[in-house]
Amino acid sequence: MLPVVHELARKGWCNKKRTTKKGKLIGNKPFDKCMLYNHLINPVYIGKITHKDEIYEGEHEGIIDPEVFERVQELLRANGRGGGAEARNTYGALLRGILRCKACDRSMTHTFTTTRGQHKTQYRYYRCIGAIKSGSCTCPSGSLPAAEIERVVVDEIRAIAKDKALLKQVLDESQIKIEHELKAMQTERGDLNKELNRHHRELKRLVTDPGDSTDRIAELHDRIAEGERCLPGINARIAELEQEAISPSEACAAFESFDTLWGNLIPREQARLLQLLISSVEYDAEHESISVTFRPTSIRALVGKSTKEAA
Repeated sequence: MLPVVHELARKGWCNKKRTTKKGKLIGNKPFDKCMLYNHLINPVYIGKITHKDEIYEGEHEGIIDPEVFERVQELLRANGRGGGAEARNTYGALLRGILRCKACDRSMTHTFTTTRGQHKTQYRYYRCIGAIKSGSCTCPSGSLPAAEIERVVVDEIRAIAKDKALLKQVLDESQIKIEHELKAMQTERGDLNKELNRHHRELKRLVTDPGDSTDRIAELHDRIAEGERCLPGINARIAELEQEAISPSEACAAFESFDTLWGNLIPREQARLLQLLISSVEYDAEHESISVTFRPTSIRALVGKSTKEAA
């Protein structure tokens, strides 16, 4: 994909620029391989949407020929990108993408060394990106033995089943975050529907008496199409959040069955489960401690996994 990235840079093309409701300008950045890849695999361009890893027909029209889209997917799969990050997680790095160095506020990446000699032994570590790019002297975290830090994090999850106060805290914090996001999404949907209604009213008026408004009519069509492309994703997320409520008994049962579930998963599946449960793990080198931040929907994800395992 690098030649495409270079060509996009030569043309001066950047990703979409937009302003958040808080007035923050985001986007308008040059494409990199990751950003390009995410565009290439996005089914929204062929009139579909993704929800919970499933692809559904959208309410909008596609702008890319499905045959062209599928040829692109075949090329990506042939180049080893089709399986996603989990499939490429060759060495079973359970904390890949979620472990961070508190001192540097940077990600910690998985690496390994192999001893020489007749019997080669491989040792896995996590190292701060800052230390890798600027030298170990710039970061106090050093290299963390991967197996040990992973075991500590998994034990933290196990502890929730035994600590009722901790379980309640995780449930309460999750519910607050879910309600906050749900309210924000509902507000966004309401604002978008109002905006679409305004655009439709103006378009109807201009179509009746277009005059010199050809450019404005085209602009309104574009804005309506963009809004209608966004609505299915917003509705899907709202529906997902409305189903996230979970009782303490369900949560307790899910965490109590964690060991059974964990033991039946291969390393790649274990890594995926941690990605569902945890948004970040922060290592504090000064105090030699870690803090685990659970995702708002983490317990529901675990309940779902436990239910499938039981079935």
